[in-house]
Amino acid sequence: MPNHNTIQHSSGNVFADIGMGDPDESLQKAELLRQISNLVATKNITSAQVSQILEIDSDRVSDLKIGRIAHFSLTELTDFVTGLSSD
Repeated sequence: MPNHNTIQHSSGNVFADIGMGDPDESLQKAELLRQISNLVATKNITSAQVSQILEIDSDRVSDLKIGRIAHFSLTELTDFVTGLSSD
């Protein structure tokens, strides 16, 4: 039986491709979250240390770790990158 899958090329923004509201903001948030994750890994810091540095509770750190970008504003994520970069 022939396979009739179609290939659809990406627009470059997966959030737009799947029809999410405000895809540009979601892409910016995802990039900031990637930067946060890289900073945490590079600095080899624990969740407790992240909580202390960013002055957020452990539930918010968990949200960051599992990528719940809708729980954060662009300003918060930008501030987190700044806080982790300067410490």
